[in-house]
Amino acid sequence: MEQEQQVLLIPGLPDDMARECLTRVPFAHFAAAASVCKQWKREIDSPSFHSMRSSNGHARSILALVQAQAQPDDVERSKAATFSPSKYRLVIFDPSSDTWQSLPPIPGLPHGLPLFCRIVAVGRQLLVVGGWDPATWAATDGVHVYDFVSAAWRRGAPVPGQRRSFFACAGGPAGWVAVAGGHGDGKIALRSALAYDVAGDRWVPLPDMARERDECGGFFAGGRFYAAGGYCTEMQGSFSSSAEAFDFDSWEWGPVEEDYADSDGFVSRKPAALPEDVRAVSQLVALPGGGGGGGGLTMVIGSAKDGGAQVCYLRREGDDKWTEMRAPAEYSGHIQSACCLSI
Repeated sequence: MEQEQQVLLIPGLPDDMARECLTRVPFAHFAAAASVCKQWKREIDSPSFHSMRSSNGHARSILALVQAQAQPDDVERSKAATFSPSKYRLVIFDPSSDTWQSLPPIPGLPHGLPLFCRIVAVGRQLLVVGGWDPATWAATDGVHVYDFVSAAWRRGAPVPGQRRSFFACAGGPAGWVAVAGGHGDGKIALRSALAYDVAGDRWVPLPDMARERDECGGFFAGGRFYAAGGYCTEMQGSFSSSAEAFDFDSWEWGPVEEDYADSDGFVSRKPAALPEDVRAVSQLVALPGGGGGGGGLTMVIGSAKDGGAQVCYLRREGDDKWTEMRAPAEYSGHIQSACCLSI
């Protein structure tokens, strides 16, 4: 049986060498490689393959972007707009190779991605959570999961409870996606929180936060989920500088930290020396280093003022210089949100 597996993986090569070859396959070709034979599919599907790919330095840190489809005759207009009725789609940008690609559209969504949806990465999977139906502007509870190995979408269990908008959302290292805050009907800010087990396709309720947090930010750090900034119902648009963190081990929220975020709701650890035309920051994403891409990267998206033309910059770790991220015309549409993943 051992000899048969060795021959079928890559004939003539020992298994260890064959696995080393497979870990070098670019992520964009995972689906094609997995379709070669059952043995390759089983190998590429396994967690050990992705762990080996990462430890050998073959993983890539990439950006996933919710981007409006740019029309050939209005590229400049789409760059300047803060909101566009255009269809939004998911785009992947690989900084190490400066390549762009579009992911397949989500089945059953003829009008494109939900407006203001949240995107998060968990392992080799990318999730689209909530947002507004582009046709009706009604809040949705949809969860859509894209797997880079199968290159296919699946429907996840819908977000339970009342439909919420502008909530914090982040993917954690243990396969959890946390959702907190936002607002429900009547623009009432929420304290409630939930967690989605991606592998088990199930939602579980979390204890309520100490405070209401509409339009708050969310991220994982040190194994804990942070809900930062936002504002309560009575303080519409007046962002708080506080944050609170949920510990999945103790299953409880820690104390509120009062001076964690800036008044605009962004985490205070953002780079200080931003380009002059990115004073109004809308997105800030950090990409870990490695995988042939050198040191870590920071991407910032914003404009010189609220409502101004959108610009994007990249800065490599240890470098004081920001480099404008210039995309091909096909990928020049307005970016609504972004996240990073290592694959």
